[in-house]
Amino acid sequence: MKSRDSQYVHNLTLDEVQGMIIIAKKDGQVDTLHNPAPEEGELDLVGPSPDNRMILLTVPTGDGGRAWVYHIGKTELHEIEGGFGLGEIGWRNKGGIVLHQGCVMMTHCKKLESKNVDSPWIMELVEDLGKTE
Repeated sequence: MKSRDSQYVHNLTLDEVQGMIIIAKKDGQVDTLHNPAPEEGELDLVGPSPDNRMILLTVPTGDGGRAWVYHIGKTELHEIEGGFGLGEIGWRNKGGIVLHQGCVMMTHCKKLESKNVDSPWIMELVEDLGKTE
């Protein structure tokens, strides 16, 4: 049976040389996440969720990039469909994620938020900020 503490982050380290994130869990166990898309760019750590159960990481590529959520208790990595663009990206206070997709020259710019905090990688459109002409 897994310790409940194994589901929570104690400390995070981004090892840029190795292209991985080292996750020290509260029970003393360690997980390592390697860059899921090394051919596209360098791994960047956005940070843990407010409850320390999940981690948001990105691979920036120019004006946007790809984003993933790592669920610590389930040791699962989930990609956020459509990635992210210029603008805000990060955790909400109550646990969901907010991000922008597109937003180059304000065309095709959309603000998305997580549908729920248990599966924050599943996003829904909350505002279309693109230019309409």
